[in-house]
Amino acid sequence: MRQKRWDPKQFIERFSKMPDCPATRRAYESGKYFLKTHERKLLREYEVAMSFCWHLGVEVSVVMLDPASSHPPPPDIECQIANGSHFLELAEIIQEDIIEASVFSSKFPTLDTTKPQEPLSKVWPTLWKTFTKKLGKKYHPDARPMSLLLYYDRADSYWELLRPVFEQKAAEIRNSLLDSGTFDQVFLFDINRGEILRAFVAESLRVQD
Repeated sequence: MRQKRWDPKQFIERFSKMPDCPATRRAYESGKYFLKTHERKLLREYEVAMSFCWHLGVEVSVVMLDPASSHPPPPDIECQIANGSHFLELAEIIQEDIIEASVFSSKFPTLDTTKPQEPLSKVWPTLWKTFTKKLGKKYHPDARPMSLLLYYDRADSYWELLRPVFEQKAAEIRNSLLDSGTFDQVFLFDINRGEILRAFVAESLRVQD
């Protein structure tokens, strides 16, 4: 397993030496437009991973891994922490279904349980498909322990609506996680809210808020 050739940390360090002010933040965002498409993607994944670790309260050094460096490939990220490494595979919950569901946003403030909830019927299948697809992948055997980080980025997670579905699906999620043996933990993270929504721990079969 080896590191990606382009390191997002180098881009970030250019701006970290400047004063923390609105001008610096604007320069940082403007600088992204000069990056190549794959570099912007890596930078965003790096930002997601760093934000996630910060909200966990863990100090880490994040290393982006090259998927072509081994077969089967490594996960996306190696988090180097005080007591060793922890690996992360990232997957954004793609927002097409959520955006489509937002047409019904006027119904969101109140829920009538006697009627079908159209937004939920559109949002949940996308999350479940992403989750199970990752469970079916093979990763480098040395990449342990390893967690799956499912995250919302380009739209709201609608967590107030989605949370009751998680309560109903918790056993199915835990069983799938345990049966696959692929990940030790699965996290659901909303980067825009800055909130870890759920953590599923395979080894203890325990759901955490």
